[in-house]
Amino acid sequence: MLDELLLASAVVFLTYHIYKYMVRKTVHLPGPRGLPIIGNIHSFIQDGGPVWQVQKWANKYGDTFKISILGEEIVILSDYDSIYEALVERSNDFAGRPFEKSYALKKLFSHGIFTQDFTQRFEANKKLGLRGLKQHGDGIGRIVNLSNENISQTVKEFKEENGQPFQPHDKLQNLLCRIIICV
Repeated sequence: MLDELLLASAVVFLTYHIYKYMVRKTVHLPGPRGLPIIGNIHSFIQDGGPVWQVQKWANKYGDTFKISILGEEIVILSDYDSIYEALVERSNDFAGRPFEKSYALKKLFSHGIFTQDFTQRFEANKKLGLRGLKQHGDGIGRIVNLSNENISQTVKEFKEENGQPFQPHDKLQNLLCRIIICV
């Protein structure tokens, strides 16, 4: 009985993953070929970590390319113009969160902004929050100005790296902390 149950579970598991692989959307961009199942994750261990590896791939495949990690295709934008286009000019095309198992689990237990997707409910909450902030006059303008000053300072710090790969985590965390403290 246990053998049949294990065999049936294995068949269902394999069928599901084969179906998922066959119907997934693919992005038609250049990029490095990955290994089956793990994708390109093994490359991040080599040559100094992910930041330097992404820089090498950007030099080889261009400013916009794709990689595969654990069966998920990820688009990498590595220049200012493509990032600006994706986040500012075409923000609605890129809004929302991709489905991830870790977020699905968090969604069950949390209803905070961190776990919300770009849905109509999220847009309604955003409008409600902005409406509440407008009651304080031009406080939004002040927040935007303070944020822009801090962002400009961080961009200046990035430019001081002279195009060399670097770990941006500390600088971005400092930026976020400065904006939160100012607000």
